[in-house]
Amino acid sequence: MPLPITSGHPEDDIVEQYAMNRLAAENLAAFEEHLLVCHWCQIRVTEFDDFIPRLGAGVRSLQLNKPGLLRRPLMKNVFISHGGPSITHVRAVGDLLSALGLTPVVSIDMPNLGLSLQDKVRKCMRICRSAVVLATPDEEAPAQTARTRPNVEHEIGMLQTMPNIGNRIVYMKDRKVQFPSNYREKAWIPFDRNLISESFVPLVKELRSFRILDAAVVGRMTALLVKRDLRQEQGWTLPGLGDADELGSVDTK
Repeated sequence: MPLPITSGHPEDDIVEQYAMNRLAAENLAAFEEHLLVCHWCQIRVTEFDDFIPRLGAGVRSLQLNKPGLLRRPLMKNVFISHGGPSITHVRAVGDLLSALGLTPVVSIDMPNLGLSLQDKVRKCMRICRSAVVLATPDEEAPAQTARTRPNVEHEIGMLQTMPNIGNRIVYMKDRKVQFPSNYREKAWIPFDRNLISESFVPLVKELRSFRILDAAVVGRMTALLVKRDLRQEQGWTLPGLGDADELGSVDTK
């Protein structure tokens, strides 16, 4: 039977069947295709995934062949943690992730769904399999401080407890930021928010270690970044990632 769609989204019983690993084969491909581009339905699936462990062992056994943490449409989602009103560097990292065939998840871009801010952030994290932390100085603090925004420190703690993310977290911080001892011990990638692309090569290296990138895409993107660095050394500064035509030629299929 055709996949039931209401207001552009599958019915709840279809989401439940998918979460229970019972969706008919003729609907599975169509649902996962929709799931790849619909964050709201991804949240719906993870909510079912979180509910299933509360059911009896017989019901849980139906899901064993497809654990919720490994769902294919969610493998490319990367949560970006950031703070402050300036988000140019966040957009640049998001563009890089998109060019690499990944899907950046930024909470301010997601629908509120009537949730509290913390619940919204938690649900955004829940649909991701990796994360990038961008720690910058707190611009809105009453006095100049080397601490990052409180929400970034809080989100780091949340990410470290997310079983779907595990240790797949890239820690990046502005060179001016200082952390308390419990965060300082992490291996941080330094960056300047106005020159964030200079830190793209180590960022790609970390993402590659998570095994979520296509090798051909990584090779092409790394070559573009190296080419950009050579041009900058020769006095030609390229904005963002590099030439628009070159960036557009990266095949993420």
